[in-house]
Amino acid sequence: MELECGQPELLKAISHTERIAGTNPTLPVLTCLLLETKKNELFIRSTNLDIGVESKIPALIKKEGVVAVPASIFYNTIQNISPHTKITVTSSNENITVKTPTSISTIKSFSVEDFPTIPPAPQEYSTIFQKKHFIEGITSVVYSASNTTIKPELSGVYIYPDGKNTIFVATDSFRLAEKSVVNTGDSNFPQSIIPYKNTLEVIRILEASDDDEVEIKINENQISFSIGRVYITSRLINGSFPDYKQIIPPSKKTEVIVLKDDFARVLKKLSIFTDSFNQITFIIDPKKKEVRLNAQSNNVGETKDGIDASISGDELDIRFNLKYLVDVLPHIHSDSIALVFNGPGKPLVIRGVSDDSFLYLVMPMNK
Repeated sequence: MELECGQPELLKAISHTERIAGTNPTLPVLTCLLLETKKNELFIRSTNLDIGVESKIPALIKKEGVVAVPASIFYNTIQNISPHTKITVTSSNENITVKTPTSISTIKSFSVEDFPTIPPAPQEYSTIFQKKHFIEGITSVVYSASNTTIKPELSGVYIYPDGKNTIFVATDSFRLAEKSVVNTGDSNFPQSIIPYKNTLEVIRILEASDDDEVEIKINENQISFSIGRVYITSRLINGSFPDYKQIIPPSKKTEVIVLKDDFARVLKKLSIFTDSFNQITFIIDPKKKEVRLNAQSNNVGETKDGIDASISGDELDIRFNLKYLVDVLPHIHSDSIALVFNGPGKPLVIRGVSDDSFLYLVMPMNK
């Protein structure tokens, strides 16, 4: 194999793929990038058997070939070459050589025979998304997904069509986030659960792209994303996502409307005083038009903070995990938020005022 290309184009393509490759003592080739030259293009691939990425760039191909090179070593080598430099990459025997006008680096390569094939895009269902809408859908809910695989169906983001909208949902059973976004493409696709870690890689790559649209293809086991000159494929989680609609309270007993910035400021102060369980207490008294938030730690002390709010409904004394309340605030884009309580032991629903596209539900804590 022999090719010439520019450093910026090569580095960008490697950055799309390098993070997928990781430590794998049972299959060392998975720590590599697969470089393949065809006609006037260089293809760079990586996979961890859970997600695969292929990025291609134009290049001057002098000799076609395939080579597997350790991802982190190759990435760091290219990263530390001047951005305005032409690079020549050649492979021979068990080495790959990276040449510039002022340097030459030789890297040990791996056999390509054991490198897994990245599955082609499914053909069963296809849709086009505005990139910004898909990113918004995932980022609005992914932090609520479980980061363990004890219940696999909770360790991902659930996606399903709803008329002209697409719904994104994630839950770890302690809190749940739901976001509805407009889908201008074909919304007739099957419900799917994308693994949590894979969604983070997909979003990272989409955000780095200059293109505005992403093509998504799905079957019952696989989902793929094509944007610009990058192709991503991920397995889907088998299993049924919980019927989460049944836990969303149909009515409200107490509603508190506060400015988001005021609420965030109080929560930040409470975080100084929370115990190891991050527990805070809401004491709501509609008759006195008063909302107080308390936090206490045996090691630090105690704080009791009032907050200006519009209050309606019943009085209430209830506890929640502070972290769960803090996590949601960056994803609410309204100036004011509605805290809808449903009585002792019942979940809290948080929405942006005048924004029906997003809902966040938090289960209370015991005393």
